[in-house]
Amino acid sequence: MLKLRKNELKLNFADAAGMTGELSLLKNTGTVEKYDLPPVPPKGIYDLRWNSDRMVEKRGDGAKELVINSAFYPVTLTVTGGNVRIKI
Repeated sequence: MLKLRKNELKLNFADAAGMTGELSLLKNTGTVEKYDLPPVPPKGIYDLRWNSDRMVEKRGDGAKELVINSAFYPVTLTVTGGNVRIKI
């Protein structure tokens, strides 16, 4: 079963090729630098991250942009722990 931290919103992604990934939004996290990701992999390798190059961002801190590389569309999004507004 999916375990959520308090005030956490999880965004789970799956593409048409079966690749998956998860990003999170946390409320009152303090610093999010501990969630920094390594550099973006080469083209052709599936990668999912916030445009800040993190896997976790602060919730309620304005609009967030995510980056999905080398996915096979369509991509499905499942949100757990709250609601999000998506703009494409």
